[in-house]
Amino acid sequence: MSIVAVVAGYITWTAVFLGGSAAIKSAMASSHDAAGYSSDMSTLMVYLVLSMIASAAAGFVTAKISKVKVRRDTLILAVALLATGI
Repeated sequence: MSIVAVVAGYITWTAVFLGGSAAIKSAMASSHDAAGYSSDMSTLMVYLVLSMIASAAAGFVTAKISKVKVRRDTLILAVALLATGI
């Protein structure tokens, strides 16, 4: 297993999602309450799309770094991201 590929993918997901979340919160400030939470359906859908984009970018990075067992490393990344989300 290429642990470097999985870790790089996880870091990519974190960077893309945190950066995107900050952009969404500033662009859609009126749909967030004082604590930073949102219950607006369109805002939540934007977060969902952002999560899918971050996941695709993370998988791409993992696949590019992993040269031998690409499928296994991306699957390990997917399980790690799913466990984080739950």
